[in-house]
Amino acid sequence: MNEPCFDVLRTKKQLGYDVHCCTHLTNGIVGFSIAVVTQATKFSVNEASRCMQQFTQDFCGFLTDLSDDEFEDHVKALIDIIMESDTSLEQEVSRNWDEIMRQYYVFDRRHKQVAA
Repeated sequence: MNEPCFDVLRTKKQLGYDVHCCTHLTNGIVGFSIAVVTQATKFSVNEASRCMQQFTQDFCGFLTDLSDDEFEDHVKALIDIIMESDTSLEQEVSRNWDEIMRQYYVFDRRHKQVAA
């Protein structure tokens, strides 16, 4: 979803110079957010919000229209991304330290996500 979010809101709509979406886990509750940093003189908050809501609706439609094979292709691609090896010791430490800071201690989270 990151690529289409950036492509639609940043590249096509030129909504802002910093556009991204992410998921987060807070107290066991999964959340989703889209963040856009835009110039107040170019887009109002209402316009930016409307564009983000429209993107969300369009993306839901995209997901609904996927065939089973297309969906499986996306799942496999996501698994490949999740299972990518850490490219540096810093990346590995950061990933594990995040588990400690959040007090989850699920150091094999990637494997558990893929298994689910």
